[in-house]
This record gives sequence, C-alpha cells and structure tokens, in this order.
Amino acid sequence: MIGYVTLGTNDIETARSFYDALLGEIGAKRIVDDGHITLWGTHPRRGLLGVIKPYNGEAASIGNGSMAAISVDSVETVGRLQRQLFTRSRLMVNVAGDPEILEAFRPRIDALIAALPAGGPVGASQSVCPDIPRDAGIVIPAEVNYVSQAVPVPGLA
Repeated sequence: MIGYVTLGTNDIETARSFYDALLGEIGAKRIVDDGHITLWGTHPRRGLLGVIKPYNGEAASIGNGSMAAISVDSVETVGRLQRQLFTRSRLMVNVAGDPEILEAFRPRIDALIAALPAGGPVGASQSVCPDIPRDAGIVIPAEVNYVSQAVPVPGLA
C-alpha cells in the first residue's frame, strides 16, 4: 500500500551516508538518486524510504520535505480517490497571511468551495482541478498536511 515515504533534510549528503549504512543492513539499495531525492528499497515496486531537499528551497521540517505516497493500480483508482476526497463535507481550508492578502485570496477560496459538491463524492464527470492532467494524481500544495503529486519515478517504470 505505501509507495514511498520521504524525509526532508537540510543536509542530503549526510542523510544519504546515514541511510546507506542503516538500510544496507536489511539489503536495501538506492533505487532512485537524482541529486534532489534519494529512495532506498529492496525492490522498486515495494515500499521505499527516501530523503529529499524541500522543493521550495526552505528548511526541511515536519511539513516541508516529508511526504508519503500510496501506491495504486491505475489512473482510474486515483480518480476514485479524488472523488472521495474532494467534497465540501471533507474540505478544510487553512490560509494564513496579512489581512490584505487574505482579502484578495478570499474569492479564490469561495470559488473552490462553490465548485465542490455539497455532500457525497464528486461525480465522475466533474473535475475539481481542471488544470491538472487526469493521470497526474492528487495535488494539494500546502506548507503542512498535503498529498503530493503522483508522478512516474525514474527507474520504477
């Protein structure tokens, strides 16, 4: 079920050395290593553990650089998960900023909420995120508590 878990780090070289030694004890090897992220595992299709430099360039923290991914069998499964997640009844919006920023952002939040069905899951013909390709997975950019974009990982195809 778990595809991978990443741990954000501010010192990726030290983290790589540490996890090379630690995970080597259980037979894990580097599966992906592209300079920005390193993933270890015993098999490319089983759960992986990784270290990553946060994409936004800020310091790694509990909510910045740490991710967990759930492996699914198809794009259709991603769609079913999206339809269960994206409803008004499951929506939590947490926006922080100066009053001027919040006031300017308010119409976008209202538009998002209005686009979501009030109760049950999103219907098959509705698209909550029309700018995202249907095979891209679920994307929720946030500082804390997010689901990352599902993308093909080099070496796992």
